[in-house]
Amino acid sequence: MELFALMSLALVAGVVSFTSPCTLPLLPGFVSYVSGLSGEQGSATAGGGPLAAPRGGGSSWDRCCS
Repeated sequence: MELFALMSLALVAGVVSFTSPCTLPLLPGFVSYVSGLSGEQGSATAGGGPLAAPRGGGSSWDRCCS
């Protein structure tokens, strides 16, 4: 029972740390980097969806680290 409680606590701590304000904004850039798609390529509609990168700007990762 103690092992289950410790594993549950570790899972909750991981979820809390992942959803922190410092980590969650990095998720779209990480997903686009891993998938190899930019906002323009990954959008389903011609105008881009609500999660598409702004036109002409790219992501902050592109401006900073490419």
